[in-house]
Amino acid sequence: MVFGLFKKKPSLADRCKAYLKLGPPSSMSNYVPGSLTEIIIGHGANKQPLDVELMDVAMIVLFEAGEEKDYENKAVENYMKQGFQLVGEILDHQ
Repeated sequence: MVFGLFKKKPSLADRCKAYLKLGPPSSMSNYVPGSLTEIIIGHGANKQPLDVELMDVAMIVLFEAGEEKDYENKAVENYMKQGFQLVGEILDHQ
């Protein structure tokens, strides 16, 4: 039996808010509060359009996301990948 088959996926804004509220895992040693990635996700949370400069930054973030990374642990890797996914969705909604 499949549970949640008909559950509505939370909106992009809600997922951005949840990501920002949860914050990084405690094991993340190189966390930068107020990073450009967080600013972009904050725009998504508030349903604000990205200006040209933030759109350029979002594209750079996504380009760097495709590079091979050596994350501290699985929790940090999942956090980073979720952030990259949100940035991509925000960019797609522009």
